Amino acid sequence: MEGAQALERAGCWGVVLELVPSPLARLVTERIAIPTIGIGAGAHCDGQVSRVPRPGGLFSAFTPSFVKRYAEAGAADQGRRRPLCRRRAQRQLSGRRQSFGMKDEVLKRVMESR
Repeated sequence: MEGAQALERAGCWGVVLELVPSPLARLVTERIAIPTIGIGAGAHCDGQVSRVPRPGGLFSAFTPSFVKRYAEAGAADQGRRRPLCRRRAQRQLSGRRQSFGMKDEVLKRVMESR
């Protein structure tokens, strides 16, 4: 939280929250005025990053736990990307399996700080 607030004060245009527990990412998003961009940080960020090679199945050497695979494409197939675009537009990219939780007592301490 303090880091995101410091970045905002320093004049950053936005903050990337990568592998941040979803409840904390939501709190950061609510408390700062600049956009938050989530990578495995839940659905409450202002935007989401998911590189097409992973959800599209174009890169299979390693897939992080927060990445939902929509295809095993190998070849560019625009029709298979439509579900990804629809879910992104409906803010449904990050469910419980694509984000991380945190202990309630830790979230409570963060909420009570500053």
